[in-house]
Amino acid sequence: MSTPTGTLPRRRAKAEAGPFEAALGELAARRATGALHGAAGTAWLADGAVVRVRSPYAAPDPCAEGELAWYGLLLDAAYFAFGQPGGALGFEPGPPPGDDRQRALSCERLGRAVRCRRALLNQVCPHPELDTAAVAREDAPSHPPAHPARRLSELLAAADGELVPHQLARRLGRSTFGVLLDVRLLAAAGLLHLPPGAGDAAARRPLDRLDPSDPEVALLLRLRSALEARL
Repeated sequence: MSTPTGTLPRRRAKAEAGPFEAALGELAARRATGALHGAAGTAWLADGAVVRVRSPYAAPDPCAEGELAWYGLLLDAAYFAFGQPGGALGFEPGPPPGDDRQRALSCERLGRAVRCRRALLNQVCPHPELDTAAVAREDAPSHPPAHPARRLSELLAAADGELVPHQLARRLGRSTFGVLLDVRLLAAAGLLHLPPGAGDAAARRPLDRLDPSDPEVALLLRLRSALEARL
């Protein structure tokens, strides 16, 4: 990573925004152009709008092209970048790479979309540590589904305890968010190990807590379906 330069925002963050999102929002208000670097991701701004976000925990989406692929990867990477609890941040002024100015999203809208995703995942299974932990099957699941969906069966077969969700997304040719959601679903069903310190199976939430009539839930489920329509 290049040596960070420039002055970072110091205004107090909104209660629901983490340090990365708060810093990005302050830079956006200044109509800054450049890259905000953090341990879990980097976001590029052009005249205060977000044009690119990359994270080592988000795999490029192979199931879509053009606008949908750009938006899916932007949200996947922002989910991790916005979620980092702390650590050093650095801002590097300069134009975004390539032709990224052709597409842009406001920081506020991106933050709302990320919080919707986080709320959905936590409603399914309130263990965010699953997002970056190696995914491993339970040897003797307590409530195995009679006819698991194809995508869930494939994910279970690949859950060897070595690969983390974004690596599974690459292997299976799926979006990172689609795999994150299915990992939470499988964990809630008792089919995956919970990471150390995450509690036991008794603390899992039942799947019927997911309310598809909730407009935000329905939107995210439709997005996941669109990203994985070819599966």
